[in-house]
Amino acid sequence: MATLSNGWEPVYLGHDARTLARDFFGDCGVPPVGCTTRIGYGPSCKAPPDHPLAYDDVGGVAFSDGECRGVGGSVRAASLSNEWQPHFEDDCRLAFRYLGCSGLSDAGHLLTGKGFGAWSVGDYWAPEVHRIGASYVAYDSARHASGHLAPGAAVASSALGPYVDVRAPLVHEATVDQIDAHVFEDESGSHYLVWKDDGNAFGKSPPILAQALAADGLARLGAKVELLANDLPWEGALVEGPWVVRRGGFYGLFYSVNAFYDERYAVGVARSKSPLRPYVKLGAPILTTRGAWAGPGHGSVVQGPRGDDVFVHRAWRSDYVNETPGRLALVDRIQWTGGRRTLFGAPSSASRPLP
Repeated sequence: MATLSNGWEPVYLGHDARTLARDFFGDCGVPPVGCTTRIGYGPSCKAPPDHPLAYDDVGGVAFSDGECRGVGGSVRAASLSNEWQPHFEDDCRLAFRYLGCSGLSDAGHLLTGKGFGAWSVGDYWAPEVHRIGASYVAYDSARHASGHLAPGAAVASSALGPYVDVRAPLVHEATVDQIDAHVFEDESGSHYLVWKDDGNAFGKSPPILAQALAADGLARLGAKVELLANDLPWEGALVEGPWVVRRGGFYGLFYSVNAFYDERYAVGVARSKSPLRPYVKLGAPILTTRGAWAGPGHGSVVQGPRGDDVFVHRAWRSDYVNETPGRLALVDRIQWTGGRRTLFGAPSSASRPLP
């Protein structure tokens, strides 16, 4: 990544060198309410007569289909989803620039010092913050003083804290780690904790478990249940990284499988009419190694400003698997097909506008 004198920081993704650039200067003097996507086409672009500009400003999704077709001689064209076909003399490359996305600032630490109280000794990661009732609850995984990992919780009256821990882990087993805590809400407003029993690290089955939470989100209620386990060949030795969303009368459970450190890592999805089982798997993975990206997984589902679902996940660059720069953050749009969630064309082989 190189910082330019005009404030751009272009990031080159994958083998085809598509360019993603964030601009925090010039056009972003006053941050607007929403973001506009500017697609620049570079000096080799030959605009058609009805579109003389070398760029498009679009409010919706616009991306290349990744194909360059001959138009005449050495000139090629790339089709975009906004129905323009810019022509190129040599390379078929597009540059995406996001305008008006500045204004972020450092608000401090979620937890400091001992983190989740005296029971934890380190290894804090994968935090989530949820609004539960009038409070905000932060969930995380941490190393218990016993040596095993466990999910913890801390509560605050403001999203920015300060957060006060609950003095004990939400889940703790004396012989096996419990990790990847996630919380979701059902149609009645009740909350549930979902997590992974890390049995695969100890030669045991690694199920994904769930249990109802108290009204304040700080204690478990009733009995824990198993939502699913690794029982399909492509899932390998484990299932992990659960995330549950409620859409269209179903609860959708996204989960990751196999080995995060190589090309076998992938994402599956299961669904249920009930928050606590049974969850029926789609059968085949919805996100696997493809093109410029390898081993995608361990994602979160969020809604964009227009209400569309997107999957935020991580993957290796296919030419740097298990090497520096490590797993990078990707965003891919979730689409519905026959009531099932799919991720068409993901991981994206070229840079695309964010939702």
